[in-house]
Amino acid sequence: MSSRDVLFDIASEFETVDADELARVDRFLGYAAAQLSYDTWEEQYTMGCVYLTAHMLKMRAMSSAGDNGGGPVSSRKAEQLAISYAVPQGDAEDAALQSTRYGQEFLRLRSSLVMGPVVLGMDEIS
Repeated sequence: MSSRDVLFDIASEFETVDADELARVDRFLGYAAAQLSYDTWEEQYTMGCVYLTAHMLKMRAMSSAGDNGGGPVSSRKAEQLAISYAVPQGDAEDAALQSTRYGQEFLRLRSSLVMGPVVLGMDEIS
């Protein structure tokens, strides 16, 4: 199954048959693939690419609609009821990923990766 097919299964809102939109989806899949290492993600590589792509497409759609997607929701108010949420601390990139359900799933997948220690030889240090 291609990454595009997996994307359309997970994020059907992006499914299209329009040639221009398909080209855009493929470009965004390429952008995501360029940011992830198969050696690190291994069997989760396709899912990582798909969720990161869906996040980027969602952010693009929100931006086009005039919503700047300003990060994770920290509070809501409806009539007399106001609710505040704890906002996780982290870098700006992670905060941006928290702003869509696809980015949140990407972060969950990323946190499940087991990364061993990196050992540098003396010739790699100098």
